[in-house]
Amino acid sequence: YIFTGKQGVGKAQAAFEFAKATNCKSKEDDACDQCLSCRKANNENHPDIKEVKPDETSIKIDQIRELQQEIMYKPYESDKKIYIIHQAEDMTLSAANCLLKTLEEPPSYAIIILLTNNLNKLLSTTVSRCQLIRFRRIPYQLIKDSLVAEYDLSAAKSQLIASLADGRYDYAANLIDDETQLEIREEIIEFLVEFPHIDRVELFEEVQELLEYKDKINQILEIMITWYRDLLLLDLE
Repeated sequence: YIFTGKQGVGKAQAAFEFAKATNCKSKEDDACDQCLSCRKANNENHPDIKEVKPDETSIKIDQIRELQQEIMYKPYESDKKIYIIHQAEDMTLSAANCLLKTLEEPPSYAIIILLTNNLNKLLSTTVSRCQLIRFRRIPYQLIKDSLVAEYDLSAAKSQLIASLADGRYDYAANLIDDETQLEIREEIIEFLVEFPHIDRVELFEEVQELLEYKDKINQILEIMITWYRDLLLLDLE
């Protein structure tokens, strides 16, 4: 399978839940979260659920060769052996080509799930060998209601976070887990509001403060873009 969609819409979580449900001992269509198989999966030590992630910046051919060697052995304690390949678009060309034969003729007990934020970066031969499942943005109201139910948030805070998430439930959960992200947002918005009224000296000082978050530059730019988009929408109304 290929799970494709914008980062944060829940592809990885869906793949994990699918793997867990497939090997669950107590239920047929879902995971019970109680049996030994589910507990091992939740504790990240299930012998038949494997995850492949980029080694630094890419997934290398040695990682795929290791997968190919392991996949030839039947499942240890389940009906299926499941491999989840994260950021599949980051496979090196040699790694991607190496994986093709396994995708063409996988063992009957094996399931391989490739996760990608950018389908266009995968080899066309890889895509042609997989069943494609597209993940769309999650509706705002569904995220808001889920945040209230799961995290016991106030209506105002759940509304704010659901709006910022822009259809990405994983991103919403990260905002709750990491309060500093909301604090950074407040600082950025305060800077944008004051920007037209500050002189060059103050601007330089503000930029120096923002440099403390240079490792979060993509997040900062996204906050700025979202802020100006909301202003444009408000103006159109």
